[in-house]
Parts: sequence; structure tokens; C-alpha cells
Amino acid sequence: PKEFNLIFSGNMSYPPNIDAAEFIVKHIFPVLQKDFPNLKLVICGAAPSPRVLALASSNITVTGWVDSMATYYAKSKIFIAPMRMGTGLQNKLIEAMAMKLPCVTSTLAGKPLEGVEFGKDIIICETVSGYLVAIKKLLTNPDLYHAVAENGYQYVKQNYNWESINTKLEKIITGQPES
Repeated sequence: PKEFNLIFSGNMSYPPNIDAAEFIVKHIFPVLQKDFPNLKLVICGAAPSPRVLALASSNITVTGWVDSMATYYAKSKIFIAPMRMGTGLQNKLIEAMAMKLPCVTSTLAGKPLEGVEFGKDIIICETVSGYLVAIKKLLTNPDLYHAVAENGYQYVKQNYNWESINTKLEKIITGQPES
């Protein structure tokens, strides 16, 4: 059973994650609650800063360290990662997509995912209104929800499995051009 409508994860003492968690709670969550009064959010990750701990409420759970992220992904409906700073590959997106969660994120977080199709495999937003529209559509349109979840899962399955990664690594080591 799905206990949470939204999940955000990461090291919760890392400034970009603190910023994203505060952005969700202060700008996105309260507006969504007007249409979905029973909406629940879980902020899941190690070492939550005092700023993140302060975000907890009756509808917002801040977990701190958990033994299994998979457990929390399985309890959640939609992964949201409105990353506004920081760089690099967002493993949190790959994990969520691998768990068949539709992901709503920013261009900054989605850009390192080579070959990902925005709007098909993940949903990219840049504004509060964009996040609101995307999440509302996913919560109310089961066909869209399942399509984005399945497409994201297939993307991860095709691009982040041991066989494809080992093939790329072998080509790098042997000096073969990548296809």
C-alpha cells in the first residue's frame, strides 16, 4: 500500500537537498494540499539538518537514516526532486525510476541522464506552477502515471544495468570507440 503521495530523498545535510526539501514544503506542498487535503510527503535520508527536521508536520514525515530506501520508494507514489543547485548524476532519480515511480524534477537534475526523454521517461519542471501541474496530472491520471513510471523503469533497465555499464567500461579500457 502507498503510504506517501510524494517522496524526496538524499543526504539531508547536503545544501542542495536542504534547499530542495524546503522548496517542496514551502512552495509546492501547501498549494497541492488545497486540492488534496490528505496529501502526504516523506523526506527520506541521512543526517537531516535542523532546517529539514523543522519541516516535519502531521502530513510531512522526515525519516533520517533508513535501512532500505527501497522500502520508502515502495510506500510512495511520486518522486519529486526540484534540484535548483548542485551538479552531477542524481542517483536518487535512477533509484526511483528503477522502483517504477514517476519522477518530477528539474532540468539541472535531469540533464546528466543521457538519452532520457523529458515528458516521457521523467517530467521536467522549472517553476512552482510547472511542478503543481505535473503532480496534479500524475495524481489524477492513472494512464499518465503508469506510462511515466514504466518508461522511466525501462530507461533505467536499458541504460543502468551491469551488462551495458561493463561494455562501456571495457571500450574505455581497451580504447575502442563507443557506439
